[in-house]
Amino acid sequence: MRVASLTFALTFFALAGCSAPKPACSQQTCAGCCDASGTCVTGLAQDACGTFGASCRACGGFERCSFGVCQLGGSGGGAGATGGGAATGGGSATGGGAATGGGAATGGGAATGGGSATGGGAATGGGAATGGGSATGGGAATGGGSATGGGSATGGGSATGGGSGGSCNATNCAGCCANNVCQLGNSSMFCGLNGNACIGCGQGLTCTNGQCVTPPPCNATTCPGGCCSNGVCQSGNTQASCGTNGNTCLNCGTQNCVSGQCTSPTQCGPANCSGCCVNNTCQLGISASACGAGGAACTMCGSGASCSQGSCTTSTGGLSSGEPCTAASQCAGENTLGLKTCRSPTLSDGGVSGWVGGYCAPTCVSVFVQAQCPSSSDYCDDLFCYASCTGPGSGQSNCRAGYVCINDRFSDGGVVPQSAHCTPNCNNAPSSVCGNRACLSNGYCAP
Repeated sequence: MRVASLTFALTFFALAGCSAPKPACSQQTCAGCCDASGTCVTGLAQDACGTFGASCRACGGFERCSFGVCQLGGSGGGAGATGGGAATGGGSATGGGAATGGGAATGGGAATGGGSATGGGAATGGGAATGGGSATGGGAATGGGSATGGGSATGGGSATGGGSGGSCNATNCAGCCANNVCQLGNSSMFCGLNGNACIGCGQGLTCTNGQCVTPPPCNATTCPGGCCSNGVCQSGNTQASCGTNGNTCLNCGTQNCVSGQCTSPTQCGPANCSGCCVNNTCQLGISASACGAGGAACTMCGSGASCSQGSCTTSTGGLSSGEPCTAASQCAGENTLGLKTCRSPTLSDGGVSGWVGGYCAPTCVSVFVQAQCPSSSDYCDDLFCYASCTGPGSGQSNCRAGYVCINDRFSDGGVVPQSAHCTPNCNNAPSSVCGNRACLSNGYCAP
């Protein structure tokens, strides 16, 4: 009988010393996070931060572990902590516990949002947990159970009744989730919808409506207002990518892109410039630094000269070359000696000279030094200065009434460069102007 009693006692104590193995740390068994050893911890520490049984991570830099998530900044509110506990947001912690948001934790427990936890339990949102249990949203858990949303669990069971919050999911993210952060879900790097995990679209794919798809081919249908470069629609209005109607983009180089076409820059000249041209750009032609008219090249007036009606004039004063006159004193003189000349409308015998209204023509003959005309645009025939013109052989051109535009010629018949000037229409006085040559109806003397 004594032997049987001893055997029973030993068997009782042996059985009493055995317990069910502790479940592995996972989403089903841990409301905090799983450390490197596989142990479930609160997930509220700086060096072990996490929730829902995920692997713990260490918050770095200026991050703080807040409700199991590493976030920048800190948590506020007065806190009371004793015995090595940690408390934030007005929480109270003793005996190594951790409390936030007004929670109370003792004996190593962790509590947030007003929860109460003892004996290593974890509670949030007013829940109560003991003996290592985990409770959120007012739930109650004992003996390692896990309860959320008001559920109740014991002996390692789990219960939910209202869902969970604080993580990126379909209930709070219309885009996609990356590292528990909601993204718009419309980029090639973060593509997705409805709180699903974001995916990165591969090369050649685009994110359309939360899905990685192959873009449609670039053509006249998909790119009507631009051009295609390497299969991608471009605006088609730049020099580097010029085109329209979905055609292949062109590089215009030195040309301009106008309405999707490469065009040569407009040339400055008589057809589009009433002033003068500098570097293919039309100027007003009224300044001393850019003086001219009729689309000719601009001239820079010399020292002491100014620009008047597209011609450089000197300080000698008087009428410009080609202007009507009755006396030399009315005309401007040449720049060297200031010599003035007026071609009279009448001859000494009272006959008609052909110079209708008179004609200011300063002397430009060289006497020891080269004489210069009052205006840089004047033409000097080595004797007199004449007003220049733009259309030699076309009749009056831009000369005043009674005059035609003509070029001087060398003895062999060649045209003297830049010699276009205004001279009397021979019909004014044929014998005086043409001598023994015939006067043609267009105002020029016959060759």
